[in-house]
Amino acid sequence: MTLSMCRKIFSICFCAFAFVSFANAEESLFVKTFKNFSFFSNEEVLKAYEGSWSGSQEVKFGDINATGRISQTYTATQSRLVGVGKITSSSGRSAPTASYMYIENGMLILEMRTERGSVSYYKGIIDDNSVIWIPIYDFFVFDFQQDFFYEENGKQVILALGKRLFSVQGKSGVLEINSKMEKLKNSYPVSEVNSAVQQKMKIDAKGGIKFGK
Repeated sequence: MTLSMCRKIFSICFCAFAFVSFANAEESLFVKTFKNFSFFSNEEVLKAYEGSWSGSQEVKFGDINATGRISQTYTATQSRLVGVGKITSSSGRSAPTASYMYIENGMLILEMRTERGSVSYYKGIIDDNSVIWIPIYDFFVFDFQQDFFYEENGKQVILALGKRLFSVQGKSGVLEINSKMEKLKNSYPVSEVNSAVQQKMKIDAKGGIKFGK
């Protein structure tokens, strides 16, 4: 067995062990409590995300603990779901978000896009009332998120729990993200996704996302 093969096996086992440990730790708190429905197809997942969502987000990185607001709108255009929104920190600084979600060759795909033009690809795995997102290509990277869908006080909720290896200013560690969003009644959260974000991200006639005016 070559060294590269050993590294590959170790990386896969590490990610699998980390994910199972994380998922099991959260199961008693979220899955068992709020598991009031299950997904049976990728099409059901796309339908579940569709609409406007707003809520809070907590980010942990070592000793750093930050909170903020998050808002997302997922719109069905042709055969894909287009997501736009923003994340706002407690200090008032905000960053736009953009994504595509679709089904390709029977696989649930998520494209995360940035203003600088970079794209990250994830595949979705259905697990009862949740969707697990892991990288398609960079499977050596410790990077995953699990989105739980349930109802709370008569409202639809998405609880997103994620962990990934992260490096900033020479310091590396695990970045933990905990987001909770409620589905809004209006089709587009104008109060949450302001005009500045709408100018940065526009949806063209074919369902594509464009940054800039």
